[in-house]
Amino acid sequence: MSRRCNAWAAGPSAGLPLTWHSVPGWEPPATPAPGPLVAIEDPCAIRRRAIATLAAHGVPATVVGDAGYLAGVLDIARTGEGVALLAAVGPAPHGLTPYEGLPSVTPIPMSALARPGDGRGRHRRRTGSAAPGVRRRRPT
Repeated sequence: MSRRCNAWAAGPSAGLPLTWHSVPGWEPPATPAPGPLVAIEDPCAIRRRAIATLAAHGVPATVVGDAGYLAGVLDIARTGEGVALLAAVGPAPHGLTPYEGLPSVTPIPMSALARPGDGRGRHRRRTGSAAPGVRRRRPT
């Protein structure tokens, strides 16, 4: 008799590193004007981390543009309207470069969810990076 488990299990995983990005040569407005941020619409953990980090360092900031998805945030940042806090998981997005003029941001803690059993009688549990389990699609 096969035992199936539909419960979701959570386990600790590595934190998501974050880096400020802007168009090359971007400069913030002169103080005391708040620094312009672009971010995903609230609720967003990265948006909250950006605002909290700047506030903790006494850096005034305001969200000047937001979008419901990452592509929209990147489009706004590419206009030079402001700086974006992005996951540092590869090269900088096209048209943007890391911006070093703001305080560093601690990684966001993450958890990986795994459902024991893959529906074919095999029971596996994976936590941590999803990258080892990702396979390339073969051209059809």
